[in-house]
Amino acid sequence: MASIVIADNVEAQLQRTIALALDRARSAGADQAEVMASQDVGLSVGARMRDIETIESQNDRGFGISVYCGQC
Repeated sequence: MASIVIADNVEAQLQRTIALALDRARSAGADQAEVMASQDVGLSVGARMRDIETIESQNDRGFGISVYCGQC
């Protein structure tokens, strides 16, 4: 159940960040703006001869914004 709460918190945080970025773009006079946000979570386990050698986890976030002024 905790992983669902964490996922909901991450999604809510990304949504707030996107809304803030769009509001700032609008306030700065943008005619159009688009925002991309992502989060990737993963786990990798390496084994040799049935023995675990490595365990790696990742948690990456990305964010991008394109702002267009004077396009309309």
